[in-house]
Formats: sequence, C-alpha cells, structure tokens
Amino acid sequence: MAELSGTVKNLVIPWLFQDLKNDKKTGTAVFEKDGATKKIFFNNGDIIFASSSLAEDRLAEFLVRTGKISAEQRDTLAETVRTSGKQEGTVLIERGIIKPADLVDQVNLQVKRIILDLFSWRNGAYQFNEGPLPQAEIIPLSMTTAHLIMEGIEALEWQVIRRVLPPPETVLRAAAVPPRLFRLADLTPEQKNIYAMINGIPNQVDQGFSDQHVQGDLHPAGNTYGRTGSGRGGPHVDARYRPVRSCRQRGTRCRQGRPRFAE
Repeated sequence: MAELSGTVKNLVIPWLFQDLKNDKKTGTAVFEKDGATKKIFFNNGDIIFASSSLAEDRLAEFLVRTGKISAEQRDTLAETVRTSGKQEGTVLIERGIIKPADLVDQVNLQVKRIILDLFSWRNGAYQFNEGPLPQAEIIPLSMTTAHLIMEGIEALEWQVIRRVLPPPETVLRAAAVPPRLFRLADLTPEQKNIYAMINGIPNQVDQGFSDQHVQGDLHPAGNTYGRTGSGRGGPHVDARYRPVRSCRQRGTRCRQGRPRFAE
C-alpha cells in the first residue's frame, strides 16, 4: 500500500490513486513541485475534481489551446473576473461565449489533463489529507478512476515502468478475481488479445517484454506489463508467483510467493 505522504517517484501516483479507490477514502491529495501545487479531490475513493496553481492549467488557457475561445476573449475574461469576482465559467456563460453543456465537457477535459500531467512528475512531494472536501473549491464531476490510472500509466516512459517490474524471466498468469477497480475499465481489442495470452505458461508475451522494450518499443504488451507492476496485479494479471521459467530451468518445483511489488 502506498504511503499517504512522501516523495513523488516511480509509480507512486498510480499506486496511491488505486489504494485510495480501494479504501474508499474521502479527502484531498496535494502534490507540490517547484512552487506548483496540484490538488486531487476524492469522494469515497472516486476522483471528482482537480485544481492547479499553474497558469497553463487554468480554464481560460485550456479553452484557448482547444480553440474554444480566442486569446483576446481570454484577456477580456481575465479582466472581468478580476473586477467582478465571478468565476470564469460564470462569465463565459453569461456573455454567451460558451454553452453550459459545452462548458461542462471542457471542464472535464481540463481536469483530466491536470490529473494525467501528474503521471509525468519525477520528483516533488505529496500528502493525502483525509476529511470533508472544501466544497467552495470543487465542481463535482463524473470521472472513472480506473480509466485515469490506465491512461496515466500508458503515457509513462518505459524506463520508469521497468524499475518496478519483476525479473524478466517472470511468467505471468491470470488473476482468478481481478481487482474491482480494473474490472470497471474498458480495454481495447488489442489489449484484450494480450491479456488472453497471459496463462502461466512461457510464451511470446513474457519473452518479448524485456527484449523489445529495452530498445524503446513500448507497444500494448508493454502497457500490459506496466499495469502489472503499477497495479501489483493489474486488471487481469496475478503476478504473485515466483518466476516459473527459472524454477523449471533448475528442475525444482515452483512455489507461490510474493515478490516485492505484490500487494
């Protein structure tokens, strides 16, 4: 289980998010790096909102990047917000610049980007503060924590994933009961094909990870293996076994064990 406070490194963010989801925690996860602060708000384990102190993460800046408003409209909006004290979204709707339904979609995308950008952090500090949420700071949104974790992991560099993986000779087998968190996530047909090959028998999935990905070829098989390390079992993988191939090579009987990354 991830600590509720510490240093941002390796896969601590997906571990933390998964544990908060599994334990149905309510509170605020605060991340700080180089003067920047990001907050992720959890309600009963679900991510419902996020905020950031970075200028590029502000709603108006995001809308300029997505082409929803112009730079001139952004500057006018900033002045109106400063003089009126109103929220950016309120001003945008009052002036007819953006429709309410479209604004909700854009806020969802903005918040999602704030969260996923955290997965690229390689340093900094974090702390989870359990307790009631500051209602004045949040706009509750409908987000799927499992999807966010999987998208964040897929964007990670192979070197980051490799640090937490078991030995290359480890052979994976399917979990009898995959964690509920990942049963809620959708998989692409290609990902489903990869998972279908994980059966506890040495095959091209197991053999191909280290050879192909060390050379930078991080295809879906690598994403699968990455989730194994990040999720300590992943959506369809139970890695709580010692390397089967190395046992066979020694001519000894393999026993179940718990490698360093298992729950």
